[in-house]
Amino acid sequence: MSESVGGTSVPVLETCVYPGSKLKCRGPARKLDGDFIAVVGGAETLSPHLSRDVATVIEETTGLPCVNFSAAHAGPSAYLADTALLMQIARARAVVLSIPGAHLAKNSCFRVHPVRNDRVVGQSSGLQALYPEVDFLSHPFVRHMLGEMMRVSPGRFAVVRDAMRKGWASGMADLIGAIDAPVYGLWLGTRRPEQRTDALEAGDPSFVTRRMLGALNLAGLAEIVRNGDRPLPGADMIDEAGQVLSRLLTDEAAPPMRRRTG
Repeated sequence: MSESVGGTSVPVLETCVYPGSKLKCRGPARKLDGDFIAVVGGAETLSPHLSRDVATVIEETTGLPCVNFSAAHAGPSAYLADTALLMQIARARAVVLSIPGAHLAKNSCFRVHPVRNDRVVGQSSGLQALYPEVDFLSHPFVRHMLGEMMRVSPGRFAVVRDAMRKGWASGMADLIGAIDAPVYGLWLGTRRPEQRTDALEAGDPSFVTRRMLGALNLAGLAEIVRNGDRPLPGADMIDEAGQVLSRLLTDEAAPPMRRRTG
């Protein structure tokens, strides 16, 4: 589906909500009664600006059905809170998990919205005491709040950064642990995992390091680095990601994909 904007045809994303879920995933809805590969992530794999997503590339390349469960602004907290959707994801033969920024997971400093993890729904008393100068009510979005705290005191921000990293590690471990099938990570970043990441402007996924990735129970990792001037991966990056993931998924040395038994 597309609409004309200024004489140019622009894709209009069709979304769907699977039974019992609250997350708006990439549509159209797929039948989940057979074997399939699942893609889980945020806007970078939802690809609202593209007619062809990473799940389509994987399905065309491997010949295996691939369902895109990605949702805008969804981190581990969103999927862990959506039991119905997580149950469907957990039935997949294999799962591709796009690596989110650490700011999208609940942590000891602040809580994120259960559906839109880019929004703040509350701060701890400890964070309020750490930053008494900040009017938290005027910063409903995580990135805006973090930017203000960095501006006020980069030194104190180290406490918040550490809390976000710990919250991310816990949330990602819980999410991967809820899935019996092999989970493959997808790094669609504006930097490489080993590059500096102590501030928001260092690039996405925010605050995630190579060491943090190494601690995850992943069957494999596809690393694709995009131009930081682009807010979301373009068609070329999505195609490259799909091809790399397809090779990982079908590699003879890879963990066997789980087959449905009923």
